[in-house]
Amino acid sequence: MVQQRGTRMTKYRSKIRQDIPQSGWTLQECFDNETANHRCEACGFPKVRFVHRISHANVGTPLLSGCECASQLTGNPELSRWREYELKKEAIRRSKFVRQGWSLFDNGATEWKHVVDRAYWLNRADDGMWSLSWSQRNRPTIVLSVGHRTRDAAATALYKTLGGPA
Repeated sequence: MVQQRGTRMTKYRSKIRQDIPQSGWTLQECFDNETANHRCEACGFPKVRFVHRISHANVGTPLLSGCECASQLTGNPELSRWREYELKKEAIRRSKFVRQGWSLFDNGATEWKHVVDRAYWLNRADDGMWSLSWSQRNRPTIVLSVGHRTRDAAATALYKTLGGPA
């Protein structure tokens, strides 16, 4: 855990640590942590979901920060906010794909979704684990993955396999 020494309030109301350079950082990447449980390493804010990895030439390891601190430290708030906006749109698309458009069979253990020319199947086994498979007319069913603990995990695996369709 990063220790906080002195801090100063920025115009974005983040308290950036004083023991790190206050400018000259570069945004390397931004990723969705899927839950807001990351603590910003620049200011200590405890509820960051969209994490920005920033680096500095004089600091050995990159910082994992929230959008406001990344904006302040890189001096490029538009880029940080745009990347976070794109991740939020992707999270909404993923959530809709996982939750909407599935049909349930009578047995309650199988769901299917038609995407383009294939039918994708989520099957719950007797042990409670879920598998993912696909089929096409006049072709055998192909198992894509097994061992998913939840239905949503299997549906998310399909979303990732398909490359995140809209």
